[in-house]
Amino acid sequence: MDDLNGVVATNLEQRKKESEKAEAIVEQEIGQFFKWLSSLEVTPTIVALRSKFDEIRRAELAKTMANWKDLPPEGEKRLEALTNAIMNKLLHQPTSVLKRSDQGNRNDLYVDALRNLFDLETAPHEEMELGELEE
Repeated sequence: MDDLNGVVATNLEQRKKESEKAEAIVEQEIGQFFKWLSSLEVTPTIVALRSKFDEIRRAELAKTMANWKDLPPEGEKRLEALTNAIMNKLLHQPTSVLKRSDQGNRNDLYVDALRNLFDLETAPHEEMELGELEE
């Protein structure tokens, strides 16, 4: 009988250890799920923000080049690269903050603020990987 009680106690201890492992896995998966859920709001906002900035950049670049008739093609390419680099640098910090959804940020506040401040239209079908959003 004592041997049977020892086996039962050992089995209970093993079950407890396995139960703790399972709980840790569930907690990790819940965190991943919430990160993914947050990205559903963040990704279209980043895409819309970059699109809006690029639209403005291209329009201003076209105006500048239209008034600069003697600009050689190489100069046009350099201006294009310059304005694109400036846009990327300006958007780097806001994009980085939005991507840090796993660090407890209130991304819903940032997303709403960006959508309102820049009058962003986001389409639900816009699907881009977060890694593709920044060059």
